[in-house]
Parts: sequence; C-alpha cells; structure tokens
Amino acid sequence: MRAEFWRLLVRIAANLAIDMGDQFSLAVATVQEGRLHEERLDFEESLPYFDRGIEIFTDLGARWELGDALAERGIAERELGRLDDAERDIRRAIAISEELGQRQLARWTWRALAHVSERRGDHEVA
Repeated sequence: MRAEFWRLLVRIAANLAIDMGDQFSLAVATVQEGRLHEERLDFEESLPYFDRGIEIFTDLGARWELGDALAERGIAERELGRLDDAERDIRRAIAISEELGQRQLARWTWRALAHVSERRGDHEVA
C-alpha cells in the first residue's frame, strides 16, 4: 500500500514536470521511480528509469544528479550480476563526486564499489 502511494506521487510529479516542460524535475521523478523498483528488488525494471534520468541529467549538465543516478544504476547492475557495468557506472559516479568535491556522494558510491569487489570475490579490495 505504502509503495503504491509513493509510486502515485512520483508519477504525479513526472506528469507535472512534463506539463511544465521541466526536464530537471522529470529526471528527478524518473530516477525516483527507478529507486522504487529497486526497493521492491525489481532491479531489471529499475534500469530504464535510471537510463532515462541519466540521459536527461547528461543533457542538462546536472553533474551531481548525474553522479547519483549513475551510482543507483550501478547498484541495480550489481544486483543483477552485471559487475563490469556496475563498476563502470559507480566509478563514473565517484569521478563526478570527486570533481564536484561532494564528499557525501563519494562516501556511499565508494561503499557501492566495495560491494562490487566483494561480489567478485576480491575481498582485499572490498
């Protein structure tokens, strides 16, 4: 019930963003929809939402938000066993966060990268 409520709010936000021509808000709502799928452990379903958000944030030059969306997609890819793709996206997110001097984003993206190494069985790196 609660998940459906949040999904409805995200869809309302996306529709409002479309109506107003606000690409930034549309991307935020789109990435949030992906997160809702992740919370339900539906990682495959989350990927198109992350892909679309990444596309819009890239077009807008919204670097912090791009890094956040890349890290989220990397986490979904990791959970699907696509470790090379996960590492690529998470490393890009780390690079963006370091370029921006954003320690908050860097901290949790480094943890996500460590989980990729752990999944590969590389416990020394993790």
